[in-house]
Amino acid sequence: MRQEVYAGGWPVLNVAGFYGRVSGENGIVREIARDRRLPLVDPDRVLSGRQQYFTDMMHLTPDGYRRLADLIAPAVLALRGKP
Repeated sequence: MRQEVYAGGWPVLNVAGFYGRVSGENGIVREIARDRRLPLVDPDRVLSGRQQYFTDMMHLTPDGYRRLADLIAPAVLALRGKP
């Protein structure tokens, strides 16, 4: 049985636990988008595992945010004007 460790009410995860949860959540989002035929910008496929884009396990560097914006902008522009 796995015992959760909490700090300030939040579970404390090791790196493997953190990435395992993020991977599972990303899979759910991809599945919902696919099933509902929704457009999806998936930064995980481009940013994940590339340390140069992160200051820690989740926060992006300025270059990381630029890369994220480069991914999101075309999708937003494609939806402009659509109901």
